[in-house]
Amino acid sequence: MRAKLARWMRLALSPSAFKVGLLVTAAACGVLLLPLPLLHRFFGSLDCRMHDLMFLARGPQPDTGQVAIVDIDAASLAELGQWPWPRSTLAELVQRLSAQQPKVIGFDIVFADPDRTSLKLAAARITELTGAPVALPEGTADNDLILAKALGEADAVLGYYFELESDADAAAPTAASAANARPAGVQPTRGRVATLVRQSDFASARRAVLNLPCLSDTALTEGFFNTVPDLDGVTRRGSLFIRYGPYCTPHWPWRWCARAATRRRSWSATRRGRRHRVKLGDRILPITRQGQLCINFRGPARSFAYYSAVDVLRGRCPPTALRDRYVLLGTSATGLLDLRSTPFARAYPASKSTPPSSTTCWPATR
Repeated sequence: MRAKLARWMRLALSPSAFKVGLLVTAAACGVLLLPLPLLHRFFGSLDCRMHDLMFLARGPQPDTGQVAIVDIDAASLAELGQWPWPRSTLAELVQRLSAQQPKVIGFDIVFADPDRTSLKLAAARITELTGAPVALPEGTADNDLILAKALGEADAVLGYYFELESDADAAAPTAASAANARPAGVQPTRGRVATLVRQSDFASARRAVLNLPCLSDTALTEGFFNTVPDLDGVTRRGSLFIRYGPYCTPHWPWRWCARAATRRRSWSATRRGRRHRVKLGDRILPITRQGQLCINFRGPARSFAYYSAVDVLRGRCPPTALRDRYVLLGTSATGLLDLRSTPFARAYPASKSTPPSSTTCWPATR
């Protein structure tokens, strides 16, 4: 009996990869159960660094050729002038994009306030000063309506911005974002989706900064583009859903892809045990209880095909370059501050966490 016990002791104490892994796992679980917030943050930071290291070890992945970025870059600002551009210019850009027959056009911009460069405002001011009425050519008075008409003739998805309940220092909303307004096309959640929302810990929003009604009513649909970075400021995950009163609203890229893939406004979500998942076509995506999805970054900036917005407007873009592609209209211009930190780069063209309140339209948060 004593010899058998000694043999078991030798086997238990002899090192092996399985035993080392089991010991490390048990130690980590024990530490996480202790009420030590600083130590928990240390392990969380270590996990983030390992996450980034795995991306760098994997390296960039080739582009699938399905996505193209139409970039409001420094060259576009130099040739067309400072941002924001008149929305009549953006309407022309939408028409140029639509002529190439993309799958869908996505706007990484929110139009929360009326365009102050509309000719009707200048005409009203001239009439006020001179007393003489100013006649404008038909269809040129209101830049917002010009853009709305272009959006109605294209397959376009707009974006909007949420002020989350956790944003204690969030900026005051603009006049166009009423506190109780809801995004266009969003209905109260019912059935299996409502059950999923009740059983989840989705972030809650207290206010929405929305597009002008004349624009959201003519676009295909809308989606929010909030992104919450990790504690070190690096974006590694995206929130697919946010709770807004009785509504469960999908993320903007989800709307963008769903409209092109299914041509419908619906999506499905289920919960099995502690696992949550959503379905788009034949693809099933696992998400956390917070409604988040890890972003599989392809690589550093310029991992996708980029086309300058001014080249599209001037007809210098190849006529079939955007055909059957998911087209995203965004910006990489440094002055617009539409940059984020990712595992591949500390200044990746993306979006801001909060929009400035002094512009008529701004690049927004994904």
